[in-house]
Amino acid sequence: MKAPPVKIDAGIVGVGVAITVAILAALWKMAGLRSEVLAAWSDRVQIVRASLDERASEELLALHARITEMLPSLTEPFDPTKLIVDPGVLQVSVSRFLGLLGARARLRHRYHLLLAIGPVMSFALIGGLISSCLAFSYFTGFTRYRTLGYIGIWIGLAAGATIVAGYSCYLYLQLRLSSAEILAAGNSS
Repeated sequence: MKAPPVKIDAGIVGVGVAITVAILAALWKMAGLRSEVLAAWSDRVQIVRASLDERASEELLALHARITEMLPSLTEPFDPTKLIVDPGVLQVSVSRFLGLLGARARLRHRYHLLLAIGPVMSFALIGGLISSCLAFSYFTGFTRYRTLGYIGIWIGLAAGATIVAGYSCYLYLQLRLSSAEILAAGNSS
């Protein structure tokens, strides 16, 4: 006895091929993302780090000068009325100094996270490719195993969520590195 012929819906095949081609194009782009990030940010991160060091040193010296100016001289006799000073006027300088140190401390970590996004997204896209093959093999009628179709859908949802999260992290890290670059240039405090 022969099995009945399989009806393949051309519309579903077209959607499956379009999704697969899009995934392959994105996979090609993700394969080179690490080298693009390396080329774009490697030297810039070192320059930004050195600039943040310089700005933090300048801010610390200015803070030292303001503190020295506020406190009485050690050579003068002790006068308790001169010791009463408001340290609140130093808050802006201290905050600026701590902001520079914080940006410097986070810079390298954010750069390394940015480098790691390409491989993570590549694995997610490979999952999307597998998902596409599994799901569309069932929904086009190529195979009759419904479980394969549903497994494909679940893998696709997980891959899609990973891709959205990865792209969001990519945008966030680019923004933070650019902000550190602006801070190092002295255009923001």
